[in-house]
Amino acid sequence: MKINEYINDGLFLSHHSNYYYYMSEESLLCEDAEAELSKIETEARNDQGIANDIIESYVLHVTLGLSTKRDKHLISTALFGCMYIEGLLNHYGTRRIGEQFYMANIERMRPVEKASIIFEICCEIEISDTLKKLIKNIFEFRNSLVHPKTKNVKFNDTGMIQDKILTYISVSDILHDVNLITDELCRMDPSMSKEVISDKRTIR
Repeated sequence: MKINEYINDGLFLSHHSNYYYYMSEESLLCEDAEAELSKIETEARNDQGIANDIIESYVLHVTLGLSTKRDKHLISTALFGCMYIEGLLNHYGTRRIGEQFYMANIERMRPVEKASIIFEICCEIEISDTLKKLIKNIFEFRNSLVHPKTKNVKFNDTGMIQDKILTYISVSDILHDVNLITDELCRMDPSMSKEVISDKRTIR
């Protein structure tokens, strides 16, 4: 098996950079929805015309639409982030190992296993436990979204349902992890950094 340089004369069609920009756009929309949600929630809690014993129900009622909007953009950010990461791994592996061997032996592996074998073959590097955990966490979140399951929920002390579905509760956490994964991959093979996203999205 021939290992090619990452920068070579081949012509490669890929979409991972598009997914990064889609992730960025959704993260901006999520931040906007979060800011609006926070404003409406504060106004609702300060509404003097609402009795204390029903204030939580009132807040839930007036913010439900915005909460749904925020969650939609949060989920979209995570999904596009995962599509970007897997696309980047597939792009790198195909360029260095060759499409035929890569598609036959590596492409269908799980992301952590895929990243491990790619960099072991191409760079003789064992990826760090930190990188493995980052990749595992975001793809487990992705899997919980695309393979939804019904759960028996419980009430907490305030009488509100405890929601365990959105394990990433902040869009900034998603951006942080995606960017950290990107930085770590580029660190292991600096030639990647010449073509990988140069204007990474950060939280406002």
